[in-house]
Amino acid sequence: MKDTEVNLMNLLEKLDRTAIYTIGEYTMTEIQKITEKAIFIIKEHKSESESIDKLNGAIKLSDKFHKENSYKKIDNIMIVLRSAKFAIESFLHKEF
Repeated sequence: MKDTEVNLMNLLEKLDRTAIYTIGEYTMTEIQKITEKAIFIIKEHKSESESIDKLNGAIKLSDKFHKENSYKKIDNIMIVLRSAKFAIESFLHKEF
């Protein structure tokens, strides 16, 4: 496995592990940090990836929920979580 693939798989595992065990404590900010790490990793591998746009979309959703003060709602957390996971999984599927 390439470093990019391993690093992204680790981020996915972190999202999954935290979502399963601590969704009530899982903050929008944590998801956003993981998403930003994924963008950095993907840009190093392929700077013009569609997945970067999708991940930026997840960050925009997170920002929107923060501005609306609805960032603690489980439904909103799950929307951002699914968006981030889908973007990472799509990239892995296309590239590896």
